[in-house]
Amino acid sequence: MKEIKAYRLTAFQHIQFLTHKEGYEKYVDYWNDKLKQQVGTFAKDTLYHMHIVLMGFEPYIWRTALVKPEMPLAIFHRLIQQVMGWQDLHLHHFIKGDTFYVPRLDDGGRGTMKQVDYSDLSIKDILTKQHERIIYEYDFGDGWQHEIWLDKIVTTGKKDHPICLNGMMRCPPEDSGGVWGYMNVLEKLTKLDEDERKLFLEDNFKDDFNPDYFDKHEINQQLKQWKAVWLNKWK
Repeated sequence: MKEIKAYRLTAFQHIQFLTHKEGYEKYVDYWNDKLKQQVGTFAKDTLYHMHIVLMGFEPYIWRTALVKPEMPLAIFHRLIQQVMGWQDLHLHHFIKGDTFYVPRLDDGGRGTMKQVDYSDLSIKDILTKQHERIIYEYDFGDGWQHEIWLDKIVTTGKKDHPICLNGMMRCPPEDSGGVWGYMNVLEKLTKLDEDERKLFLEDNFKDDFNPDYFDKHEINQQLKQWKAVWLNKWK
């Protein structure tokens, strides 16, 4: 309840809270939003419940994760790479509205869209409200666009973070040709027999590649090592 102590609740609001327990999360979210509007920030003991979807595929390739709002965008980029399964071999940026948030500014720009150096920015600088969305684009050649939205804001409590909560499907191999290139690969795999499939994968990807594979426990084990490196750099 720490997040709503800043408010003096009326008797009616207390009754509403006590008699509608099933609406607890929605109720707390409501008052958090009120607090955000009034003081300009959420309480510090909060986490962002984030939803990350690689756009262009069905069934969806997605992950959910808990992160601190104060996490720098440079670290958040590396977290996305880790939970999705990318190898951080290419350039990236975040997009919100008509603004590109980039690791470093260049002279060229991108048409009418403006660039902002995100070196000193954190997640909460570009995502402040529940259901707000941004785009994370990785590898400008293949054009892997991820839609990221702030699903909800939760109290930290004893929750481990950052952590991958859930997901589905493996992300495409690096340099597999973008959405259409990867879809062509998947279609081709369905037409090959076992020996042909193995040879194709050995020539192009890892021979154990399985597009349906997802294991959050494996990801979170990897995150333990990731935390030791990158969170120490942040702190």
